[in-house]
Amino acid sequence: MKIENILTTIIIFLFVIMAYLIGNMYSLDKLNIFMHHPVQIAKLTDNSNCSGMNLIMTSYCLNKQVNEFFKFNISNINKSLTGSELKTQGGVCWQYAKYYIDNIENEGYLGQNISFWGNEKIGHSIALVYDKNMTSYCILDQQSVVGCQELEVNISEVTNES
Repeated sequence: MKIENILTTIIIFLFVIMAYLIGNMYSLDKLNIFMHHPVQIAKLTDNSNCSGMNLIMTSYCLNKQVNEFFKFNISNINKSLTGSELKTQGGVCWQYAKYYIDNIENEGYLGQNISFWGNEKIGHSIALVYDKNMTSYCILDQQSVVGCQELEVNISEVTNES
């Protein structure tokens, strides 16, 4: 009797796992899950050239680079730094957001520095980067890729005037 219970439990467990996997495949719809696969991100080396990648992989590539030289330096808060100065001297949030945006724009994507304030003296800046067709975007914050999202946009429907 115990063997039957064990086999029944195993079958139910396998059925639940299979249902979960099938459900996830359908809920992901047309999302390319391999784009976000950690193995692809892990293959990015510290000196990766971030050219020729899609927006999401470019964002992760640039983030990996930033993490190699990141240094928070409040004394540079009011300075306009070049990329090489940021690498050697360090900077604050808005300078890292600018670094991301400058480099993302060099790859043909778009970006905006989003700043928000808690009060007159405390604020923060992040980079919002996206592609021209609005099919994907990422939020980059100093040493983090906060998140990336792909959007399903049918450009012909958006631009088609009826």
